[in-house]
Amino acid sequence: MDTRAFAAKSGFPLDRPYMSAVGAARDLIGELVIESINTKGESKTLDAMAKDKAKKVDELLEDTGEFGK
Repeated sequence: MDTRAFAAKSGFPLDRPYMSAVGAARDLIGELVIESINTKGESKTLDAMAKDKAKKVDELLEDTGEFGK
């Protein structure tokens, strides 16, 4: 219990990046998930779409000054 209280007060969530544009990133990634579901993972554009969405999420992080934090 003491360890958990100390970590909650002093810790940093290194398991995920800080992102203030969560809604926009969720929408971008959600489009990819929907494409995958609708095509049962067989979309010919899925790979290119994933790369595009990842690039756009990186751009969101860059625009907010959070990329690489």
